[in-house]
Amino acid sequence: MAHDREQYLASCLESLLALDGIQLFTMYVSLDEVSAFNRMEGVIRDKERQYGRKIGVWHRPLLPPLTAYDTLPSSKIAAHYRYALEQVYTVHQHDYVIMVENDLIFAPDFLTLFINTAKLLEDDDSLYCISGWNDNGFIEYATNETTLYRTHFFPGLGWMAHRSLWERIRWKWPNAPTTGWDHWMRLSTTHEGRECIYPEVPRSRHIAVEGSNVHAADQAGIYQRMALSRGGGGVGGGGVGGGGIKMREYDEALRKMISLAIPSTLDQLTNILIQGQQAADSNAGGLVPTDRIYMIPYLREEYPIIQQRLNLFPNYFRGQHKGVVIINIHAARTRLIFIDRRSGHQWLPNNTSVTPPPLMTYLSASRGVSCNDACHNNNGMVCYDHLLEFANDCHVMLAHFPCEQGCGHQLGLELPAYVLDGGLHTFGQCLVTDHGAPSCLTSHPSTARMCVCLPPPPSSTTNNMKKDDRPISNHQRDEEEEEEDMIDFLGPNHALMAPLQTALLNRMMRKLDRISIVLKDKEEEGRRLRQHREELGAQLYAFQQQLGSLQSNLEEANHSREDTDDKVKKVKERTEVLIEEYDSVNRNTRDQMLMLEKVREERNRVLHVVEQLKRYREDLEGNIALKKRAAYKGESNVQVVEKDKAQQDLLIDELTRALRGKNEDIALLEGQVEVQIKERDNARIMIRWQEATQALEEINDERKVIKQEVGSNYIGLSRRDQTMQKIMESANAITADILMVMGMVVDMETEERTLGKSISKRRELEEQLQGHVNKNKYEIAELKRLIENGGRGKEALAEEYELLSKSLMTINGDNDALEGIRKKHERECDNIEKDIQVVGRSIKAVEEAILEYIGQETTINRDTINTIKETKAMQEGNIEKEGDITEAQNESARAKVDVLNIKAHNNALADRAQELEGQLTQAEDLCRRYDEEVVRRMRQIDKRQLMVERLNKEYDDKRSGLAGIAAEEAEALGPLEAKIRGIRNEIEECRKKSEVMQKKWILSQSELMAINDDEEQMRQRNDILYTKIIRMSQILDEKLRRLMSAIEQRVKDNKMCNREIRQLREDMLRINKRIGEYREKEGRVGSELKDIESRMVTRLSKKEEEMSTAHETVDRSKELSLKLEADMIESERQLAQWEKKIKLEEDLQESLDPNVGQSELGAMRKEIHRMELRYRQL
Repeated sequence: MAHDREQYLASCLESLLALDGIQLFTMYVSLDEVSAFNRMEGVIRDKERQYGRKIGVWHRPLLPPLTAYDTLPSSKIAAHYRYALEQVYTVHQHDYVIMVENDLIFAPDFLTLFINTAKLLEDDDSLYCISGWNDNGFIEYATNETTLYRTHFFPGLGWMAHRSLWERIRWKWPNAPTTGWDHWMRLSTTHEGRECIYPEVPRSRHIAVEGSNVHAADQAGIYQRMALSRGGGGVGGGGVGGGGIKMREYDEALRKMISLAIPSTLDQLTNILIQGQQAADSNAGGLVPTDRIYMIPYLREEYPIIQQRLNLFPNYFRGQHKGVVIINIHAARTRLIFIDRRSGHQWLPNNTSVTPPPLMTYLSASRGVSCNDACHNNNGMVCYDHLLEFANDCHVMLAHFPCEQGCGHQLGLELPAYVLDGGLHTFGQCLVTDHGAPSCLTSHPSTARMCVCLPPPPSSTTNNMKKDDRPISNHQRDEEEEEEDMIDFLGPNHALMAPLQTALLNRMMRKLDRISIVLKDKEEEGRRLRQHREELGAQLYAFQQQLGSLQSNLEEANHSREDTDDKVKKVKERTEVLIEEYDSVNRNTRDQMLMLEKVREERNRVLHVVEQLKRYREDLEGNIALKKRAAYKGESNVQVVEKDKAQQDLLIDELTRALRGKNEDIALLEGQVEVQIKERDNARIMIRWQEATQALEEINDERKVIKQEVGSNYIGLSRRDQTMQKIMESANAITADILMVMGMVVDMETEERTLGKSISKRRELEEQLQGHVNKNKYEIAELKRLIENGGRGKEALAEEYELLSKSLMTINGDNDALEGIRKKHERECDNIEKDIQVVGRSIKAVEEAILEYIGQETTINRDTINTIKETKAMQEGNIEKEGDITEAQNESARAKVDVLNIKAHNNALADRAQELEGQLTQAEDLCRRYDEEVVRRMRQIDKRQLMVERLNKEYDDKRSGLAGIAAEEAEALGPLEAKIRGIRNEIEECRKKSEVMQKKWILSQSELMAINDDEEQMRQRNDILYTKIIRMSQILDEKLRRLMSAIEQRVKDNKMCNREIRQLREDMLRINKRIGEYREKEGRVGSELKDIESRMVTRLSKKEEEMSTAHETVDRSKELSLKLEADMIESERQLAQWEKKIKLEEDLQESLDPNVGQSELGAMRKEIHRMELRYRQL
């Protein structure tokens, strides 16, 4: 049965489809809300696909409302049930149907209960349904899953019925069940004396929070306390006391149980609950007897007392079987049998049960007339409230009213009644109630009441209802016997007895009135005492319930505090984890900062190398320009020398021809000149060799110095510069040698011309000429040696060229390596940026976690404050708080430990900050030292550069000096044409090589420019990276500052916590003091209550004894009054006779003797006097 709540329908279907045995049943879902058909059917189809089970769906058609009542939820629900029952029984012809609503979930053995008990509906005609719900199945009362009960009270909430039930009730299904169709099912005209079976432990549970008849308060207060079977016990089919479930067996077992029960009253229910709970607490091991049974009679009007003390459903007792309800308490160790004194009178003795009086009559009142008025108008009869319950039955109503629309249930004090107002939707219904106590004084203008009347009691009987409770002494009893003898002697009809009888009657009536007043006072006092005792018992039970609820609240508070402790512990663990993460992030940050510092250092080194390369490039460009100018000048000099050489070749040819003619003359002079030439040549050779050796040594020293100067540089470009410088120096040296040779050739030609003139002029100059020739020979030999040295120098230059080529390749490799290093640094910078971003996100996450932790800690502090307030409230309500105080002290100790841990952590963070500051100071010192070292090395490079320039200047001076020497000696040298040609060829080869090297130099320059461009781009990227790194470092510094401020705030919060803890300690001390005062007061109140209870019990026992004595006295007085009445009648008769006789005697005496009869009169006066005395005594 479903309306429009799909979430409950899904839960209900999931619970049903998961049950064992569901495959044996055909499932239908009936829907009655048109607007929710699609949504609800979508839920059903989802469950069909999920569980692979076909489910039929019925759509109740939308009918227009005929009356305003048809729009109410109770009317819609009744109409929906009518439609569903008609569909399942009449249309689909099913024999057995289990009806459930969509706001129920089910125990594992829900279907097992119906499968095992279905046959009972066929075998036992006294049954009409089986339900899985127990209205009294609360957790504290329902323990045995195998026990079944019978009841005429329809349970609902998961019930099964046979088709025969629908055939009996479908024709009278209510159109206007104002309080619900389930209340209509509980009427006697509906179930017709049949009953339902229900288990002790419910097999279904109500889960809806809001509904037509359910509200959040009901769900929280009642339905959540209901038990639910675990499905492990099965269904044994046994009734109470282990007997059968059929009517006869069930009643026999019930009667046997009642016979073994201890009679008790509602006044003693509180003591039973308290004693049973104490026994259960002190004998948790099972020492309390399991067969302790109490029988407690009650009236329906007294149910609120039971409901209050047992915390059951309100308004009326549920689950009755012939007026009997069984409640198991204290884990089934105590069994309470509640018996209604009216409907369960067959189980009770006559002095306890309440039955209709013999003279009671049922009276149907007129419309709008109260029962008091109706009974009074009927021969002055009287209506009593407690007798109206006998008329509160549908069968009684049907016997006195037509009840065209059947019987119905309603609320009100003017019930039972028949509705005569045609404007009401209950028109034509006979209404009964099970709420409250009907009153004889009430009436309703729309209904006619069903009344119960008694005839009025007689006045004499009313006056004789009371009596005096004083005992009669033996002396008074003897006087009464003498009085009776005298009355018998005088006779009741004696004339003397008339005034006596009148006076005696008046006295006795006044005495009876006084006795009645005293008896009324005694009864009123007894009623007040009973009421006071009940109030004390109710208060005591209320105190016990309050104490139990406070204990439960205390346990809940303890659980809440434990949960709070767990939450605090989890938060602390999470805080520790966050701190560890924060430490790890700090470590990673430090590692990244160290890596960043290394990258910065590497970048600084690269920048330094780049600056050096720039300076080297500038120096190299200057040197190259200088070498270019020198090369151009050398080429022009070579051209001039070649022109001079051509002229010298012509002159040498002429001189050769002249020399051939002069050879003979020369041969003669050779002998003479030979010795002089050898001596001169040896001297010159030695001098020149020494000078050349010294010059070569100086050049070599300069080369070594230059190599050392250039070799100290870091980058390979300096090597290339040095190599090019060496090449140019070698070229300059070769050029100088060539110039020197040419100068020598010129000197030789000049010498030859001088020699010819000398021969022609002077013969004696031939010896000098021969000496010059020898000198030329020696010079040629020297030139050969020089040429050989030049060849060796050429080979050395070739080797140096190869070395330079290798150096260039090495430089290119170094450039490639530098490019790889640059790319690697770029990648590292990118990774560092990514790591910085990750670290930033981690720091942000840590900050958020810290903020979340601070928020959670604030929430926990607020929860703790609220818990403390609740604890104060409970302590003001007289709750024992020793355990809480101990826990609070432990919590305070733990808080102290946490504070110490936080302080230690803060100290560690401060130490770490100092360590980081020290490391930062060291890094700054290291950077400063690096800067000083860079400055120092730059100064050294400047010094070396100045030294190179000075050496180059000295080299140029020396080279110019050698050129001057060669020019001076050129005149004395002879021509050596062949050697000059060889030298020219070598010069040409050197020039070609120089051109090739120049081209290579140009290519190297272009490569150097490309390297410079790449270096500029690298520098720009490094600047960008450096800017990013600085920005990121600033961000990290700002985050570090925020973290430090958060830590400071945490320290302040810890201080605040310490202050609050101190305040809590002071509050705890005050609470302890209040608890001590409360315990003292509680002890005094408990002792006073015990004293009052003992005194009240003693007084009540005495009053009960006095009441029993008074009842006995009243009975004796009644017998005595009856006897006295008979005697008085006889006395009146005798007095009348005596009066007649006295009259005759007086007439006779008057006629005869006036003194006759005086003695008898005196005796009679005495007797009358005695009787008056006796009357006074009575």
